[in-house]
Amino acid sequence: MKNKKKFYYIGCFFALLGFYVLLQIKYINDEWFATDELDIMVIGKGIAQGQFLYKDAPSQHMPFSYYISAFFYKLGAVSVTEQRIAFYIFIAFFWTLIAFLYSDIMDKKILFLYPIIHCCMIQNYAMGTTILSEHLAGCGAIILLLEFLRFIKKRDLNIKSCIMISISIVLTFGTIFVAIYPVFFIGIGVLALELKWKRENKYKIKEWIVPFFKKYIKLIIIVSVPWLLLFGYYIVTDTFDDFILGAYKINREVYPKYNGGLGNNIFSAFLQPLDQLSSFFVNGFQFSTWNYALVLQWIFIICCLIFMVKFFKENGIGIGCITLMYIFSLGLRGIFNFHGTACVEVLSFMVSYILISYGYKSRGKFNRLKLSIQSVWIMIFVIILSGYFQNISHFASLNFSEKKTYQTDLIQAITDRDEAIWITTFDNIDSMLADRPVVGAEAATPWMWEGKGKKQFKHFKKSAPRVAIFVEEHECWGHKLTDYAPQVIKFIKKNYTLMPDTAYVYVRNDYYEEAFQKMNESKEE
Repeated sequence: MKNKKKFYYIGCFFALLGFYVLLQIKYINDEWFATDELDIMVIGKGIAQGQFLYKDAPSQHMPFSYYISAFFYKLGAVSVTEQRIAFYIFIAFFWTLIAFLYSDIMDKKILFLYPIIHCCMIQNYAMGTTILSEHLAGCGAIILLLEFLRFIKKRDLNIKSCIMISISIVLTFGTIFVAIYPVFFIGIGVLALELKWKRENKYKIKEWIVPFFKKYIKLIIIVSVPWLLLFGYYIVTDTFDDFILGAYKINREVYPKYNGGLGNNIFSAFLQPLDQLSSFFVNGFQFSTWNYALVLQWIFIICCLIFMVKFFKENGIGIGCITLMYIFSLGLRGIFNFHGTACVEVLSFMVSYILISYGYKSRGKFNRLKLSIQSVWIMIFVIILSGYFQNISHFASLNFSEKKTYQTDLIQAITDRDEAIWITTFDNIDSMLADRPVVGAEAATPWMWEGKGKKQFKHFKKSAPRVAIFVEEHECWGHKLTDYAPQVIKFIKKNYTLMPDTAYVYVRNDYYEEAFQKMNESKEE
């Protein structure tokens, strides 16, 4: 009997996993995000082929998205399509795991429904369905929130919770630097609860301080393990300084010069969600501009407000404010945009909670009313789902192959399988299609050039790659390559030659004749 029940749960797990994967497959042919999305995949590919993150493969982002992508590459996910499918499975696994692990503190219907609502929303803003670190952070954010709710209810912290919290921090702060804020607020909330409970029970400090540290030392150890392993790896490979420079210093000291000051201090970041919300409410009351996406946003905001009112009533002002700041801090780089996808996932959970709690569970109670809560629930649910199903024809036109361009075929013909190419543009499409790792990408953005590239260029020139992707008119956020990195242009013009019939594929002068011959041979084939 126990075996039958075990097989039943395993079957349900994989059935739900398959459903969530299928839910995302509709987005497989959506437009690629040539910068942020392909940055993860191209650098992940480079790591899988032996490059060291931050040293050989420059980045200003946290590391774990790249290592996950590298793992998928090792498993055979080489193309964008294959990488997307691998990430769909990865995300679906966590959605399914959440549904099974947290059904003891949350209604299963809520946990089942929120990924569906999430998918309905992300397709309604630009690049929302592309694979970004924010998607991984969304899974971690839900886990962290549910662990906080579990802690409020059970006042305990077992090994399973410690492991899940550790995973959630890897998925949030380990992929997005500013995700340290929501992690911080949850930590403050836990500490506040502990102090409140001890005061209610009139414990003296001597009576609870030792048990308190014993209780949380296991959490500290388990949370520290992946980070100690990561830092140990960086120290052994002599890349720790590169990590600090790329993931921290450039973000705090250089990047703010180019993005309006975001990140230059710990308080300025909180202006972004306020700006987003004020813009939302200003535009939201202009009914002439309403569309489906705006209606959906209103549903999300209203459900979030209802959820928070209920949460404040049940848990008090202190914990309510902590939870509100948790949600708020997830939107530090926006809410209903691709940078806000982690926030959108938490909002989707709240929408699911409200629909199930005040809609589904109320069925039959108001059947004599002409406009019952039950009918309202059905109407809102239909509105949410309609966005997904209005593009359901995407399933009929799914294409799992990727058409290469002349440039990418040429790059493959004139380079070896694992040979890196030099990329000076903020675009990873050609390197991804050609299945080649990249180097020298610091020149692609002014902040990476200022933070690292300018200092390394002297050494880089001594071993410059045989092939480069170069556009002299390249511009990033209004900053021209000719202005911020003129030495790159001068070096390429002197030492490289443009290949025939291409717009931006350059070959080092000492390799040009051989490359030209390989190009002709590939044409004959």
